[in-house]
Formats: sequence, C-alpha cells, structure tokens
Amino acid sequence: MIVKAVKQILFFFFTFFICAKPQLIFSNATGTHYEIGRQLGLANKDRILDYMATTNVEDLLVWIQTGEGRDIYSGVFAASNARYPQYINELKGVSDGSGIAFDKILLLNLYEVNLAYKQRAIRPRGSDGTKGCTDIHVKREDLWLLGHNEDMSVEWPDRFCWMTNAQVNEGNSNYSFKAFTYPGTAPGIAFGWNSNRMILTINYLYPLNINPNGVSITFLCRDILSATSIEDVLTKIPPNRGSGVSMNVVSLNEKRSLNIEISSTAFSVYEVKTNFSHVNMYKVLDEQQQIKPTSPHRQARINQFNVPASAQDVLDILGDTEDSEYPIYRRYTELDNDSTVATVLFDLSTENVKIFVDNPKNSEPIYNEPIMDF
Repeated sequence: MIVKAVKQILFFFFTFFICAKPQLIFSNATGTHYEIGRQLGLANKDRILDYMATTNVEDLLVWIQTGEGRDIYSGVFAASNARYPQYINELKGVSDGSGIAFDKILLLNLYEVNLAYKQRAIRPRGSDGTKGCTDIHVKREDLWLLGHNEDMSVEWPDRFCWMTNAQVNEGNSNYSFKAFTYPGTAPGIAFGWNSNRMILTINYLYPLNINPNGVSITFLCRDILSATSIEDVLTKIPPNRGSGVSMNVVSLNEKRSLNIEISSTAFSVYEVKTNFSHVNMYKVLDEQQQIKPTSPHRQARINQFNVPASAQDVLDILGDTEDSEYPIYRRYTELDNDSTVATVLFDLSTENVKIFVDNPKNSEPIYNEPIMDF
C-alpha cells in the first residue's frame, strides 16, 4: 500500500507540476570533442547530478567489480575506446566539466552493461535507463515526413534533458549538429540532425545476445551524427557491435529514408518507399529479444490508422491515446512506466523541424525552425 501511494504521489507531481511547465533548453558548445563535452558538463552539472540520483549507477559500480560485470564493462569499454576515442574524450570532457567521476559518466553510456545487468534479473534501485520510442515514416512524391516520439522512464522528465547545439572542429571533423540529449550521455541516442543534411532518430532494442567485446551502440549512434551520406552511415556500422538498435536515417541531399536494424551479429537496411513505422522491437531481423507489452500494443494501434496523408495525420498517430493500457503517446501508469518526453516532426519536403513537449495531436510546437538553421 505504501509503495502504491508513493507511485501515485510521484505520478501526480510529474503530471501536474513538471508536465505543466514544458520547456526546451538549448546548450551550445563548440571546439574539439573534449571541449564540447566539457562545455556541456559545465553548463548542465545540476541536471546530470539530479538525473544520476534516480539511476542504478551505484549498483552498476558494484556489479562491474566482480565476475561477468567486470568482463562486459572492460570489454565493451576497450572496444569502444579503440574505435571511438574522440567520443570517449567527449565523455571525459563531460566528467571534467561537471566534476562527476568518469566511471559514473561512462556507465550512463555503456548500454550493454545496463542491458546485461537487467537480463541477469538483478533488480535495480532506480531508473534502469530503458527507452521507448515510436517512429512514423511517410514518403511519396508530394509528401516526405519523419515523426518520432521520444519515450523515457518517469524518472527522466523533460526538465532533465536539453538540445545540444554543437559545432565540432577537430582534425578533419568540421560539422554542426543539434541533438536531444539525456543527462551525461553522448548525443545521438534520441534524435538529431547535422549540417551535412543528415537526420537520425533512434528506437532502442533489447536483444538477448550481447557481445562482451563489442563497441557500445551508444557510440555508434553518436558517430552517425557526423555522417555525410547514406553510404557513410553504412560504412560507420562496425563489425564488432555490442548489442542492437534501430536507426531511422534520412539524407536530404540524396532524398532517401532508411530504417536500419542492428544486432551484435547482423544488420538490415530497409529503404522507405511509401510508409513505414517502428517501435522498440525487431521488425526485420529475426533476433531473440525482450519485448515489453507496450511495443506490440503501439504497433497494433499504428496499423489501425490509414496511411498518413498530411503532417497532422502523423501527429495524430504519435499523439494517440486510444489504447488505455499502452497508448502510443505515453504517460506514466502502473502498467506502463514510461512517458513521452518529446515529439519531433521532420517535414522533409519543406526542410522544417518542429519539436513538441506536450501531446503533438493538439498542442503547438515549442521549436519550429528550418532544419538547416545552425
């Protein structure tokens, strides 16, 4: 009874106080990868600390000291550092800027460690970092859209998050990007776009097969934020992957939309020619996976709609709450412990992006700008 009462109080607070004051904070950074990380850490220290207090990082710190936890942590970190030293430097910058120990920042980013920890039936004390998400593609001669709901556990309300607005200048890397960013994590694991006219949205997946010596999916997603073309995206997929993810990728220059499903052993490329949707389960690859009830519910509800004929049709789907147990637009309940913290709509025909922090079906965007406004 006490636990239930506490949940109800948290839900009341989340709904009426946090959701009543939607906001979208921009955090600007420029320079090398380390300098960008340090600027983000310095500007967002309190948000990172507030978020970290809700997570299971302390449990993970204990787990990685023994047995399998140590093997996965050291193996995934070594592989990630070997392939992506620049993004490890970004996290070192976040650590130095925020004053938070690097191993804690790193644990927020090694998805495979968190995934393995949960699969071993070890009950975390706080947020386990699971993410939902729903994507809707529409592509035809007169209409080209990509809509995305960003879902996260209730302990991660929108007040914790920010939009990173960064200009990278290091070696041959000279580009700008904007990305919805979770506290202490590398940009790229939610949604974002870059000055190379490339767009990325992510659906987390929960494969049972983890490669303890593979690179973390987190850094792969971060790397895609630097992509210049579809070919470049495919080249960036490493052979030694730690786990899996679904990436929705758009190239404005090439007028192409793809969904790419990735596991530790395979990946698939689906080119969107008409319409396509994706939630948090494998749709193309045949992978053993954990499927939460919300994913088949959301996909089934999406399938009941007609093919979208307008931007508002896409927003109506992403804002749908018809399924009372597991709706597409999510708010914390006893059954579904996630909430939609942001919705983004890319109108690829007009090259415009809108971001909503309330139900997009019947609210105004809090951000409405040209995609190439850097």
